Amino acid sequence: MSIPEVSSKNRLLYFLKNIFALKTDINQAHSSSSFLFFGEGALTNQTSAIECKTVDGAQNGKGYRMPVAGTIVQESLQFDCTAHSVTKYNQLAVYKNGSSVGTVLAIEVGATGDFGAYETFTTPVTFAAGDTITVKLAHNGNGLTTDNHAVVLRILTSTE
Repeated sequence: MSIPEVSSKNRLLYFLKNIFALKTDINQAHSSSSFLFFGEGALTNQTSAIECKTVDGAQNGKGYRMPVAGTIVQESLQFDCTAHSVTKYNQLAVYKNGSSVGTVLAIEVGATGDFGAYETFTTPVTFAAGDTITVKLAHNGNGLTTDNHAVVLRILTSTE
């Protein structure tokens, strides 16, 4: 049988590699997407950073211990504002091994109601197996009450 587009061995291998997984590709690492979930209840005039809870309600000071290496690529925050007297920001910060990684998602709040935002990191945050990942929330001043905070971090990990 003849494949018209294939006139050499190299072109045949290229064609097959793009159509079928070659044996040498099967053992290579592939990226897998997963999520870390956090939450927090009501915060009033929360001007110091407070650690969010993990899915089971734990607030252990470290968040999750990562079993494999990977990168954090996106963050999302959704919450309700139940009271405000002045326009302020609800701020989400990611922490690795107890230190801020320098990213802050700041959402302006100028009324009561539902608020939320997400962002893709311009420089993904890398972590190693054994590192801890958590998030903290804070208001940038007094005059704000927020509640029902839902936080999602999207991570990519290597599956070998």
